[in-house]
Amino acid sequence: MWPAPGQYDKPEPKKHPLLGAPLDPLPGLQVKGKPLSAATIRTGPGYIEVPFVATHENKRGRGFGRCVVEAVEEVARAIGVKKLLLCSTREESVSKTWKHLGFHETNEEQPAGWDVE
Repeated sequence: MWPAPGQYDKPEPKKHPLLGAPLDPLPGLQVKGKPLSAATIRTGPGYIEVPFVATHENKRGRGFGRCVVEAVEEVARAIGVKKLLLCSTREESVSKTWKHLGFHETNEEQPAGWDVE
C-alpha cells in the first residue's frame, strides 16, 4: 500500500528548498490510506513527459489530478527542466482539463523545434 499508513500524518521539512508546496499535498491525494490520483513520468534531455495521469472516477473534478500535475511541474522547475509534455486523448473533457491547467495542444511536427531530444 502506498503511502504506508501513518507515513504522512505529520508534515516533514522539505528535502530541497525548491521542492514542495507550502502545505504537504499528499494527504489530499488519499482517503483512508488509498491513493486517489497518480501519474507516470519519463524524462529526456530538456523535458519531462507525463504519458499517464489518472484519478479515481468517483473523485474526479475535485482537484486531485491538478495536485499531481502541479507536483510534477514543481519538480521540473526545481531541476531546471523547461518543457513538460503531456500525452492525451482528444476527448473534449480531457482537452478542456489540460487547457484549464495552462497546457496547449500541439501537432506532431511542433516538438521538432523545441530543442528536446
